[in-house]
Amino acid sequence: MGYRLALLMAACASLFAQAPEQQHETTTIEQRFSRMESDFDELVNNLEDLSGVSSIRMDLESQMKEIREELALLSQAVDPVPSAARLSPNTLTGYQATRTRNGLVILISLRAVEPYLEGYKLKFDLGNTAR
Repeated sequence: MGYRLALLMAACASLFAQAPEQQHETTTIEQRFSRMESDFDELVNNLEDLSGVSSIRMDLESQMKEIREELALLSQAVDPVPSAARLSPNTLTGYQATRTRNGLVILISLRAVEPYLEGYKLKFDLGNTAR
């Protein structure tokens, strides 16, 4: 019985014993697997960082939209002169201020509306605020 046990142990030892080149390959594979695990962990961390960047970008875009809206309101409050005047034949008195493309403010008033051929003739009074 002791002889059989010794034979069985020898057979198991020979099965589990590896040649030196097999041990080297196993070590190389384990090292490569370890590097792959660390690379994978790094990729997961990078993806988490990117999702954070995406939410930060969305927050910044939202803040920029709010800033643009506030700027538009402030520019209207600071510079209430419109770029167009609304004139009506029902109100032939008074001037309205309007701004030209180069920033000059002029005053305009509708003085008269008269029928002319198949349309109307309009007469305006213009005022220059630069002088």
